[in-house]
Amino acid sequence: MASTGVGDVDVGVRITGVPATVDPNTVVSGTIEFSNVGTLDAAGMSYQVMISDNTVSLDDLAFTSLPPGVSVSFDPIGGVVTLSGMPTILTQGMVLSLPFTYTGPITESATIPVTASISTTDADANPDNDSDAASTDITFGSAASLDLTLTATCVQDAPDIQYDAPPVGFTLTTLATVELVGARVRRPR
Repeated sequence: MASTGVGDVDVGVRITGVPATVDPNTVVSGTIEFSNVGTLDAAGMSYQVMISDNTVSLDDLAFTSLPPGVSVSFDPIGGVVTLSGMPTILTQGMVLSLPFTYTGPITESATIPVTASISTTDADANPDNDSDAASTDITFGSAASLDLTLTATCVQDAPDIQYDAPPVGFTLTTLATVELVGARVRRPR
């Protein structure tokens, strides 16, 4: 791999593949890549990753492929990912890829942030690429819909009268109000 770095040591991190929006209860995947594109090895490496925060718990976060010797633990409440066994020296041209998946919460109106950072004890030629962030909004898409058929029976004033309303269809991005105005009134026999 040819170096495209801007100096002797140039460590960086990139988050890729994280979708901007998904429906609730959808599997989300992405990749965190730590790299050194400089011309020399980087020493004294430190890596930080957070997936989610203290507002949404992710119980099934999984890293699907880890570099040899690397293990992961995860605090599902706080979102802190602890990486054990990561190299303390990131050699010139080295890229560590950490693909992950999780299932979004069942409820909508949540945002799952993913943040990562990297640092070295060496002089970093380009510290602007030492952190990255992405997020996924959990929300129902416009394709979700609900169809209703309504039959109401008066129980207090006239228990022998039923009201039938025509079927009502709407998407979750529009508001539907069902009124019994003009509904057919029928008396059970």
